[in-house]
Amino acid sequence: MLRSRARTGGRVYLSVAFLASLALLVLTASPALAATISGFVRGANNGEALTYATVTLAGNARGAMTNQKGYYVITGIPEGTYSVIISYIGYLPTTRSVTLSSEQELTLTVELAPGRLQLETVEVTAEASELQETPGTLTMKTPQLTAMPAAVEADLFRAVQALPGVSTLSDFSAGLYVRGGSPDQNLILLDDIDVYNPSHLFGFFSTFNVDAVKTGELQKAGFPARYGGRLSSLLDVHNRDGNRKHFAGTIRSSIIASSATMEGPWRKGSWMVSGRHTYIEPLARAAKIDLPYKFYDVHGRVNYDVADNDRTSLSYYTGHDNLAWDKPGLNLALDWGNDTWSAQWTHIFTQRLFSHFVLGHSSFDSRATFAFQ
Repeated sequence: MLRSRARTGGRVYLSVAFLASLALLVLTASPALAATISGFVRGANNGEALTYATVTLAGNARGAMTNQKGYYVITGIPEGTYSVIISYIGYLPTTRSVTLSSEQELTLTVELAPGRLQLETVEVTAEASELQETPGTLTMKTPQLTAMPAAVEADLFRAVQALPGVSTLSDFSAGLYVRGGSPDQNLILLDDIDVYNPSHLFGFFSTFNVDAVKTGELQKAGFPARYGGRLSSLLDVHNRDGNRKHFAGTIRSSIIASSATMEGPWRKGSWMVSGRHTYIEPLARAAKIDLPYKFYDVHGRVNYDVADNDRTSLSYYTGHDNLAWDKPGLNLALDWGNDTWSAQWTHIFTQRLFSHFVLGHSSFDSRATFAFQ
């Protein structure tokens, strides 16, 4: 009898992301009697924060984009009357008229209704010397992930493999080879916490249920120094906040697995829970193949708005694989998987100072038992 146990990645994270330096530069550069506009941009259908929405002032060069939490701030605005234009791809733009006085701090939170936009043909030309050589960031959202063609079922890693600069070893591997780097050189984050070996079925599927994923942001190069420890790329995955308007649910079934996602509002926040379980073992048994293997994963998130300037959330993820091979001459039992959780607090000290605190834990556990008979 030979027993082995390996445990890796047991780390506790405490990160404080302050945008104070940039905010202070903006503060010192703003006119003495200038006004400020700030707030959140959300979707009217579910209350989800809209990341990288555009907020501009008509007839004025000032504007801003929302951050990962949907928050924006525009400073240094002279007094007067302005039309504030809020837009986001896939949503109908809206315009709000505001009148600002000197040193006024206006909070403007907007909800955008989803809709289709008919755009005119745009032709963009540039000389080779004018092209920017800075590396770009590619972001995929839930509708894109679920709409991607899939051989078995929608998968985050399979969708990322379709992006420029990303390839795979074979059709049977979900490992990401970004610009020639190996899969172990990629940093995979789920709600700002490391996820180790994020794959099922020995690398065939990723551990992320696409219905639970809000965004998957791939940075192929040039990512900030705080994401050190990896050489190839950064894949930053965020769970959905949950529907803040009404209860909703999604059930999916594929050849090898079924999943269910439920979400809805509660008190001053929202919740989301999603689970997936495979039925490879009974299918293999029906095909007269002995394959005692199964996997599951569970995503969960709870959000609570303590106040207008204080928002908290708690996320949890667990996913495990199990193989129990009991044959004459060999008894093999394998069990491995990830467990992560993160608690986050977003606080707005002033309109020009935004903070985000994260406390979390991640671990990868592997157990193996061999018995030769």
